[in-house]
Amino acid sequence: MLSGQSESLPTMQMTTPSLTRTNRYLTWAALVALLLIAATIRFTNISAQSLWYDEGTTVGRAMRDIPTLIETMQANIHVPGYFILVGIWEDVMGNSEFALRSFSAFFSLISIALTYALGRRLFGRIAAIAAVGFVTFNTLSIYYAQEARMYSMLAAVAVLSMYVFLRLVDEPSQPATASAAPWWKRGTFRWGLALALINSVGMYTHYFFPLIMLVQGIMAVLWLGTLAIRQWRARDSQRPVLVALATYTIANLVTLALFLPWAPIALRQITGHGNPSLAEPETMEHFLRQFQGVITFGTTFEVSMGGMGIAIYLLLIFGLLMVRGVGKRDGRDSWRLLLPIVWVVATLIFFVVLKLNTRYLRFLTPTQIAVALWMGRGIAVLWHIRPREQRPPFRYIPRFAGVFTAFAILVTMVNGLDPLYNDPGYQRDDYRGLVQQIEDNLRPGDGIIVSAPGLLEIIDYYYEGDAPIYPLPTSDDTVGDIERILAQHERIFAVYYGTRERDPADTVEGTLNAQAYEISDQWIDDMRLVRYVAPVEFDHFTESGEQFGEHITLERYALSSETVHAGDALQLQLEWSTDAPLDTRYKVFIQLLNPDGTLATQRDSEPGGGDQLTTLWQPGDTVIDRHALAVPDDLPSGEGYTLILGLYDANPPNDRLPVGEGDYLVLWEISIQE
Repeated sequence: MLSGQSESLPTMQMTTPSLTRTNRYLTWAALVALLLIAATIRFTNISAQSLWYDEGTTVGRAMRDIPTLIETMQANIHVPGYFILVGIWEDVMGNSEFALRSFSAFFSLISIALTYALGRRLFGRIAAIAAVGFVTFNTLSIYYAQEARMYSMLAAVAVLSMYVFLRLVDEPSQPATASAAPWWKRGTFRWGLALALINSVGMYTHYFFPLIMLVQGIMAVLWLGTLAIRQWRARDSQRPVLVALATYTIANLVTLALFLPWAPIALRQITGHGNPSLAEPETMEHFLRQFQGVITFGTTFEVSMGGMGIAIYLLLIFGLLMVRGVGKRDGRDSWRLLLPIVWVVATLIFFVVLKLNTRYLRFLTPTQIAVALWMGRGIAVLWHIRPREQRPPFRYIPRFAGVFTAFAILVTMVNGLDPLYNDPGYQRDDYRGLVQQIEDNLRPGDGIIVSAPGLLEIIDYYYEGDAPIYPLPTSDDTVGDIERILAQHERIFAVYYGTRERDPADTVEGTLNAQAYEISDQWIDDMRLVRYVAPVEFDHFTESGEQFGEHITLERYALSSETVHAGDALQLQLEWSTDAPLDTRYKVFIQLLNPDGTLATQRDSEPGGGDQLTTLWQPGDTVIDRHALAVPDDLPSGEGYTLILGLYDANPPNDRLPVGEGDYLVLWEISIQE
């Protein structure tokens, strides 16, 4: 018996380290595999989509030298840190779509590696690997890894800051082996200094970062309170508490001191930015659904999540349990459990209090990692939980449940990749295609107007034509600026984007509608491309008096010319009146018919390019309504073309108003010259 026992002891001593090494190797292999998968996912199709408006501002700022950039940033709502770094990156890598976006992709990969480091420090290897998997396939993380903006960098800096904060928290509990070492060589000082510097980088990355520091502040209060109580109960000195408090306080003061040069600018930017919620109001139910879907599955959750939301909630519930094997069993596992929870809850409160709508869900790249850590802890709990029945296979049921749940969630996330890459609903605005369309239709003497100065940067990135581009509004005399532009150019291409923010008075479009003739109006994603022709002097007006329906009368009209070339535009001015208020919105249709009566081309628009809605007409007033009809480039020359006019209900079934004995009015016979 004794010899048997003595022989078994060496076997146990040799097996345990071997298993530990095997587990360590498997963990590192899983981490490397996930990082390779993450890199593949993030670099796949990274330059397939066009840069969009926000990325255009990145391009414009990155091309400036640092003093000019800092001066420019003072008039914006962003801090300069990201733009300085991406400018340096651009100097080395170039300014192609791939080069600009790869900067974000690398930061995304760094955030994934740091997720493992933070997760292992909080909850152990299994939770950390699970969290890495959840971040790897989350389409919110992937989407912003493929965008030349600061959100991937924000996530990486936030996770690094939390990791350093955790190391600082853990430092007072370390053995005092270096108590005789100089203060600048002690771990508390090193981690405190690192926290101060990293948080400074975060403050210069995005204005959302102070929320990360707030979460750290809440957790620091809980940490110091717990430490003080523990020291008091043990009747030990409170010196560790005071040292920790002083270190954390000084670290934050250093961060604030480093941010102080920008603080007055930040205050002016934030207070002058107004209400960030410029989109249509959202219900709380809609916002909460979007919030939880994005931070758990990603931006494509609505097409990929299915019924897997219940699995997420179950994981989060299991993640609240205290189980042997999850954590360090040093008396602070409950505190560590609270960190991702406080992180998520603080973010939700931040959004609700500031009334940030779903437009700002891009700020959630750090919070998505917090949720992944919480979910990862749920997997670790299932792995380590010990059922009452220890006989195989019953003892393995919780582990099987954890592995199956993680696999099912990851498969669901993978299903979200295809819509992320290919579904038009998740594509960025196609400025590349917009500019190509403008260039394909430009003629000598044309001009381009963009509805905000920021549009100039993204259009300039793709534009290779010769026509001048005018960003408006840029002065207090926008009307005069447009008049001067119309005097120089026969045709104008106008690009409208975000006019509610950039031109709230609608001065640009209103002036163009009043002083030029709209040829076409086309939506390209969230942008509008409108073509205008500069007005001509009409030789004479034709008196009409034709009545459309019961109340509307066409008083008179004028045409620029009865003879045009293919590719030209017919300009038409209509003067309407009504003898009673109208409760229906009508559209004007103008059609050019071929000699055989078939349709050659047409244009439909509400009066005044949408500025003179029929429901706004007042009895006795004359409404000036300008239109331009583009003649197709390939229209055969000849006589016998007919120009007709009519009105129809803008709402289905789009019934036409009667005029005379029909439902349209013949205006002129048109000749097309070669």
